[in-house]
Amino acid sequence: MGSVGAGAPGSTPPARGGSSAKITIENVVASASLGEELDLQAIARVLGGAEYEPEQFPGLIYRLKEPKTAILLFRSGKVVCTGAKSLEHVKTAIDLVTKQIAAAGVPVNKDPEIVVQNIVATSRRSSSSCSGAASSSAPAPGGRRMSRRPSRRSPPS
Repeated sequence: MGSVGAGAPGSTPPARGGSSAKITIENVVASASLGEELDLQAIARVLGGAEYEPEQFPGLIYRLKEPKTAILLFRSGKVVCTGAKSLEHVKTAIDLVTKQIAAAGVPVNKDPEIVVQNIVATSRRSSSSCSGAASSSAPAPGGRRMSRRPSRRSPPS
């Protein structure tokens, strides 16, 4: 689900000379608002394994094993999901945490609007004449930053 091969929708078409690119999503970062101010101390007690040390970081950190993501909850009601390999994983992670919080009696928006903030993907090109990899990180539309790391090319043999 986190990988797009040549010829698939959204993939890079083969270049002249028969090379193709395989694009793999490495990380999706998205945010949502639960619509209410949150009592992070109370939520930390409900979510087993949650980390909340307000002296070090203002948000509660909750790591999920499946999908493998980290959820950051802030007192304002803002939620950030990072580490996801797809938008579907983001939706699943936020939905799981929202349901657990609501089940504990904390009033929250159970169907928050999710906004993708950033997607990091790698591209691997293959052909008989050259091979390389590139990584790109671009924010969602309206974002401020876009970076691109240069390709790593293998030395000639």
